[in-house]
Amino acid sequence: MHKHHRAGFTVVELLIVIIVIVIISTVTIVAYSRVQMQSRDAKRSSDVTSLINALEIFYDAAGNYPPGCPDTTCPNALHTANTSSAALTTTTTLSSVRGILSGLKDTFGDPQSPNLTYPFKNRTVNEMKYIYFGGTYNNTASTLTLDSTTHANFPCTLRSTLPAGSAGSYVVGYFSEKANKWILTGGRNGIQMTIAAGLAANGCVINRG
Repeated sequence: MHKHHRAGFTVVELLIVIIVIVIISTVTIVAYSRVQMQSRDAKRSSDVTSLINALEIFYDAAGNYPPGCPDTTCPNALHTANTSSAALTTTTTLSSVRGILSGLKDTFGDPQSPNLTYPFKNRTVNEMKYIYFGGTYNNTASTLTLDSTTHANFPCTLRSTLPAGSAGSYVVGYFSEKANKWILTGGRNGIQMTIAAGLAANGCVINRG
């Protein structure tokens, strides 16, 4: 009697091996993507912390924060009233920001930004950049109200109402991939900014620095 030995695998066995490989590959890819996402969020948090520290150092020296807004130019009520520095806008380059706020690294900027030369977000453009708004100084004899003007690509409407002769605070923020919402932080000094309107899904809440 001759014994018959199987050569190779059956179709079912091959399918099982392929399925196992696909599952392992999928789990590995998902885990790697999550690690990359967490790494980008950590970089964003570190950048914004560095920015906040630089802004507070600026305030200690100047008595107010640099003016800034989510547009290519800021309203006259903001940047002409506050002459402590040039306004920080969507067209302000990183080198200019570092000239105003010493200590920021050359790598400052959202890791998914389409252009690291310009670190701050435009409210009308859906792009991965940082938010900076505020730094108002009211040098008039009456109350001054300023807001960021709401838009679908900006997380909320930020508003500052300042009595005559008072300095305003600021809000900075980044979009967290892990939390899937904007993380906003307000300055420690000056008249605080508030949320006039916002998108609930984006968790539009200001944490104080």
